[in-house]
Amino acid sequence: MIINMNKRIFVTTIGISLCVMYLVGTMTMVTGLHNSTKSAADMFEKGFFVVYDGYSLSESEIDAETIEMIPGQFAVCMITVANVSGIETRVLAIEDPHNILGGGNMTLFDEVLPGANFGIGNATKLNISTEYALLSMNITSQYKPFTSAVFPDNWILASEITLRTLKPTLEDGCSFIVVPSDNKQATGYLEKKGYTMMQSVSIVEFFELGFYQVEGNLWGVVISSAVIIVILIYNIMKIETQYRVPDIKIIKYLGASPRTVLYVFLSQALFISGVGSILGLALGIIAANAIVSLSQLLGFTSVLVPQVTLYIIGLPIAMALLAGLAGGFFPAYKASKTVIRTSREVL
Repeated sequence: MIINMNKRIFVTTIGISLCVMYLVGTMTMVTGLHNSTKSAADMFEKGFFVVYDGYSLSESEIDAETIEMIPGQFAVCMITVANVSGIETRVLAIEDPHNILGGGNMTLFDEVLPGANFGIGNATKLNISTEYALLSMNITSQYKPFTSAVFPDNWILASEITLRTLKPTLEDGCSFIVVPSDNKQATGYLEKKGYTMMQSVSIVEFFELGFYQVEGNLWGVVISSAVIIVILIYNIMKIETQYRVPDIKIIKYLGASPRTVLYVFLSQALFISGVGSILGLALGIIAANAIVSLSQLLGFTSVLVPQVTLYIIGLPIAMALLAGLAGGFFPAYKASKTVIRTSREVL
């Protein structure tokens, strides 16, 4: 029997695609968040302390006298919130003479290095302003857009001079300090000074714990989506088998076995589920990337980059197909048991 794509089947397919779209969109964003925390964990495998004053890295200020007294290896970081060509973002400068963070220094005053996901288009200059200064900066041609396991990809890397111009209240100090955990002298000194010290591993574990909680909730989304698809397929197949009783009687009169009828309607259920899942997969990926891009355009900072994996592609499709089989089995089985009492019923 040929599948007739009527309005009922079309609406059911759209319903299935919306379920899959929500599932795929959620999975791509959660996986992107997990990859960000995992890369941070890899970066901080040996362990670092992030040292700052108060409750916020952006508001923290550590004086020059404290910095001069820190023994051993450490990196000094300066950060400010600025308006960058109409987008509120973080501008970062790093002094890392011992290269404990794996690079990231900028030396030229008149150049900045946007993050890989800042979205500069074809621009060659950026206007960066704070309450203290307005600078027109060249986008450096010496480096590719920076990506970092430590800092979000939509921040901007600048030189120390640029940062101090944008935030003169720092004077010769900094916003926060990164100290290797094996530098016991430095950590002991800073702890006695009363600064807030957060171990980078603890930061990563905090985000990973949140990820695993979300991942656990994802199975609730998978199960609820599967139940909805089962209901949708059951209802549409029940209606379709009722409408096609005359066709069923004809093919059975011509010699089709109950198993053939069962396979025909199960194939139809799989077709509807498959089309809906593929459409939902595409919509989910598009929606996830659109949400992240829109949030960045609105000025929200984010470390989240949607990630598409074979698992994200395979699980929703497999779920939809299995749910389609489950929802379509009973109506198809009932149709296969249609009885022809006399030849007049098919004439």
